[in-house]
Amino acid sequence: MDEKLYIIDSLSPFFLKTSKSIVNWSKVPFDSLEGKRKTINKKFKKIVDRIRSYFENISALGYNAVSIDDLAHLTVFNFYSRTLKIKIAIYRKYYKKIFHI
Repeated sequence: MDEKLYIIDSLSPFFLKTSKSIVNWSKVPFDSLEGKRKTINKKFKKIVDRIRSYFENISALGYNAVSIDDLAHLTVFNFYSRTLKIKIAIYRKYYKKIFHI
């Protein structure tokens, strides 16, 4: 198999809006995704739409792979609070859609 790998980062669709003066562009801004379940769902639906569009655009440019950072945020430990476990379950639901794309 001689196919070359052309990989690009997949973080940009996660940056919806920020009021911070300093932004760490190398990680998903999970703090900006905070809120009630309805708010998180609304934001992630927008992110999934943006990712679909982003993947189509980068594919047209010749990229055939993406890196997906911050997967540790999908890990649940027994000592996590119920609230945090629910939030992670929401993240997992949307990341599953992202992986499918």
